[in-house]
Order: sequence, then C-alpha cells, then structure tokens
Amino acid sequence: MKRIMLVALILAGVAGCSPRTAKPGNWQPVRSETISHQFMYAGFASETEGMVLGQTGSGHTGRIYTTTDAGASWNEGQNTSRFLYGLDIVDANVAWVCGDASFVRKSVDGGKTWQAVGNFGSTEPNQCRFLSFLDAQTGWAATPTELGQTTDGGQIWTDISLPTGGQTIAALDLRTPAEGAVLDSSGRLFMTHDDGKSWSELKLDFTGGAMLGKMPSPSVAMRLIDEARIMIALYRNPSGSGFTIWSAYTEDGGKSWQMAQVPAGDGLLNLYLSRDGRILTTSNTGLLAVATFRYQQP
Repeated sequence: MKRIMLVALILAGVAGCSPRTAKPGNWQPVRSETISHQFMYAGFASETEGMVLGQTGSGHTGRIYTTTDAGASWNEGQNTSRFLYGLDIVDANVAWVCGDASFVRKSVDGGKTWQAVGNFGSTEPNQCRFLSFLDAQTGWAATPTELGQTTDGGQIWTDISLPTGGQTIAALDLRTPAEGAVLDSSGRLFMTHDDGKSWSELKLDFTGGAMLGKMPSPSVAMRLIDEARIMIALYRNPSGSGFTIWSAYTEDGGKSWQMAQVPAGDGLLNLYLSRDGRILTTSNTGLLAVATFRYQQP
C-alpha cells in the first residue's frame, strides 16, 4: 500500500497585526499524527478541521475523508467520482473538490455528502486541480491551461481568458467575485480586478528557481487575504543546495515580501493554504505521518 505524509502548518498571529508593522516570522513544529488510508491531496481549514482526497486502485475511485480532531480520526464522506486532485475548504460546511475525468463535487454539510455539479477539465494530465471558492455558489476552477468561473453553484462554467504571455497555471485564488490572482509556472503573478477581463502583473523576486506546477495536485499555494496581504507557499532552491519549502508574505500589496523557511521534511510536494492564510498543509505519497507547525512572530 502506498503511504502519504501530511503536514499541516499553523500560521498564528498574522491576522491581528498592523499591516505596516508586522515582522518576519518563523515556523515552529506543534504536533505529529499518523493516519491509515491512501490519499492524493490534503488540506486543513483550522488546527483541527481538515480533509484528504483518498483513492482506491479498483476503478480509480476517489474517496474523501474528513477530520475534526487534527487527524486523530477520519470519517469517509459519501461520494462517487474518479481520483480527486483539487480541494478548497470554504468554511465548516462548504467545500469543493475536483479531479480526473472532469469530475467536480460540492459539499454543504462539512464533507458528509458530496453532490455532482457541472463537469470541468478533462482526464489526467489535464484534470481539474485548482479550486478557489467564496461560498457554495461562486468560485474558480482550473486545469493547468483552462480557467473557469461559476456563479450558480457549479451548474455552468464560464471560461476566463488567461493573461496574455502567461504560461500554465501553478496556483490561483479568488478573493471577491471580481478580484483574483493566477501564479503561472514561470513564477509570474497576474492580478485581475474585473473578473478576468484584464490582468496586471505583480513583479516577484523570489520565484526564480522555484518548482512550480510540476505535480498532479497543487505544489504551490496562494491566498489573497485582503487588499494588502498575500501569502504564497512554494518550493525554492535559493542557495543551489536543494529545494525547501518557503512562505512569502506581503502586507503592502506586493511592494515587499517577508520570506520564512518551513522546517518540513524532504519530498512534501503538495501544498494547501487555508482561506485566511493561517494554515499550510503539505503532503506527499509515501508516508502516513501528520504534523503541525505554527508561524510565530519574534
């Protein structure tokens, strides 16, 4: 049986800081858990509440498990789909998943049951894997080369033109119905304020040499916390000695960034950020460990 490592990293204290006075923080380990089933991708919305997108080899069936006790126990939700690769947890009730063969599923009861909505994407390797939702009605879904929006709970997907000159999608986030961002596989960050009708580029100086968009599930995570604050988590090789996980955080709309290395183990190739940017979850096929880390400010 394949095994998975899941690491949830808790970002504490940022939300209460003055946007202009916060100091760079660091990641500290909090706890470690183990789980006992296979999964493809994982995300935590709080210190205790999370989901993993499971799998079975027979029929390539996608399964979804939830926890409310930081991974001490997991409950399987009612779902029928192919393998699932994308996840967004909106709140305690609403969550979205997507994956192979265009499957998109929505839950409004905390992951207990999942309902089929309109298909988006294609089969692997062009499957849907990027999701960002405001609620049970409005949000984005994407493959590496396609971006779609729904305002009716996933019944209809409307194509959004990607930024001119951009490469494949590595991460995305939707903050309001009209405002969102796409990070591409070349490390360029594009912002829209008019529902994708136009895009502007926000220059980044920390994505050179980063590993972007290389996995079936997201290997970069990004959240637009408010108009000024953005959190990005990604794999970098800044010294040339090997890839490590870093967070990049801005409180001034991207004029300056605070970098912090995440003390996670090697090979944790999938990343997920909660909607408020406070929790980072990392996972990778191979182990069954769960650990949490807290972002602390000096």
